[in-house]
Amino acid sequence: MSYEGALAAIAEHAAASVADGSVVGLGSGRAATAMVRALARRARGGLRVTGVPTSLQIRGVAEEEGIPLMDAGQAGSVDVVLDGADQVGPDGTLIKGGGGALLREAILFGMARRVVVAADMSKFPRRLSMPVPVEVHPAARSSAAAHLERMGSRPALRESGRGYPAFTESGNLVLDCDFGAIADPRPLARRIRAVPGVAEAGIFTRRPDTIYKAMRGSRFRIL
Repeated sequence: MSYEGALAAIAEHAAASVADGSVVGLGSGRAATAMVRALARRARGGLRVTGVPTSLQIRGVAEEEGIPLMDAGQAGSVDVVLDGADQVGPDGTLIKGGGGALLREAILFGMARRVVVAADMSKFPRRLSMPVPVEVHPAARSSAAAHLERMGSRPALRESGRGYPAFTESGNLVLDCDFGAIADPRPLARRIRAVPGVAEAGIFTRRPDTIYKAMRGSRFRIL
């Protein structure tokens, strides 16, 4: 099932909510890419924005579209983040990190005055259930995996297409940790982040200010 029409409509709606002069966090992935391209169309019409990218992928899109950029370390705060999610729980908690940019995305979530997230309707389960991406320092690869296994998960080292470990842009590794259906994600996120060597957990507990749900037939809902 394709949700491209709905994501395109969401992107235009989300971009229309960005105020002139905003610093905008640019998430990664398909939904974020659509919103960045819609934001660029507004910028070509005179809207002044500066983007803060979370990955080389979205940096490339923004540069192609002519959006001025700065790094997160240069931004004291971010007015709004435009991003996607791998899963959205009923309470607004998210699983993110399928693309490996979870640490940088988490930093922008923490800096943002407002967070906007878009996802298609297949990503709204009754309980978060997909494997949780956990970004870990390479020195903690084995010890963190052992900790996470004792917590009840089945950690798997994420690999690149050639079978080598997949490194994030921050130089870390990702363990995809299958906890099954997650009844209470907030305490689990705290426990994961407390593991020595863990840089970030892919359970984001800040509820977005706006959640777009892409439906069939180019329709969407705002939650």
